[in-house]
Amino acid sequence: MKKEKQIEIDWQAIKETKDRLAISIKEAELNYAVITESLIMAQKLNNQIDFFEEQYGIPNKEISQKLFIQMKNERNGMYQQLYVIFDKISNDEMIGYIKKSLDARIAEYKIFIQDIATSSNEYVLKMLDLRDEIKYLYDEMDIWTGRWSKREDRIETCDITDKFCQEIGGLDVIFRKYIIENDERFKFINQEAQKRLIKKPDGSKRFDFWWWFILE
Repeated sequence: MKKEKQIEIDWQAIKETKDRLAISIKEAELNYAVITESLIMAQKLNNQIDFFEEQYGIPNKEISQKLFIQMKNERNGMYQQLYVIFDKISNDEMIGYIKKSLDARIAEYKIFIQDIATSSNEYVLKMLDLRDEIKYLYDEMDIWTGRWSKREDRIETCDITDKFCQEIGGLDVIFRKYIIENDERFKFINQEAQKRLIKKPDGSKRFDFWWWFILE
């Protein structure tokens, strides 16, 4: 595929994430309990924009400096909308919403791990997207509980004293082992990360989506 076409496809992916964030914010304004979808989309959008800028440079043949700045400004405007909602929710309430969302996603991830041998490729990808959401929410948990700032430069994927960490980590061990032992079947996973604008792990906690790059 020509680079110009790939840039166009990736830019469209960013626009779709931005639109999903906008919708999720409107929903959260009416029902604070669904704020976690906005948290996920906000982190995803930020990561995708950073991936795009690093991958292609700005400006490039398809995206001008002006258009890229406009996208960032729209993102920042939506973040301001989120901050207005945050001001209306206590830390304890926010942590409660995040915990509830994590519980539901981890339960689904557990079922997938138990049935991974019979899962279709499409379902595997769906569950890797779910694993992204688990990471986003756990990162948010760190932020809202104050753990993130206390870790300084350490890049642990989670707090090993936390029950969520223990659950996620235990499932991840099984997942990683199975993928490695069945590497021929799962080679397609690495190629899918590009479509989702996911950066390779770079030593930081923010970009540690290792499940997409196990076989690289």
